[in-house]
Amino acid sequence: MTSFEGSQVNVSTGSGNNEVEDVEPSNASGGSKRKRGTSFVWNYMTRVDVNGIRMAKCDFCENLLNATQGTSSLRKLVLKCLDDHQEATNSTNTSFDQNVGKLKVAKMIIIHELPLRFVEYTGF
Repeated sequence: MTSFEGSQVNVSTGSGNNEVEDVEPSNASGGSKRKRGTSFVWNYMTRVDVNGIRMAKCDFCENLLNATQGTSSLRKLVLKCLDDHQEATNSTNTSFDQNVGKLKVAKMIIIHELPLRFVEYTGF
């Protein structure tokens, strides 16, 4: 006797042994399996063929990685490159105005009563 309960099948044989087997639930409409979602890494990688091998090229560092065995290694590279990219874009731009520097040095010399040759010392 065979009875279906969820995704398991209970099989009874004449010898009295009961076995439980896992069975894939079938789609009643006869359709195919549901497609997996696309990984976020493909937003930052480009699919390329190199000598007939599927590869992924990073949009940031342009490294090539094998794209046939899943996206774990691609994900690690993308996360590293995203982190590096964000650090580079978060840096503040500074500017140097030589006239402002001259005025500050002159003010320092006057306030601290330093000799004028102070600016000629090594390391200044």
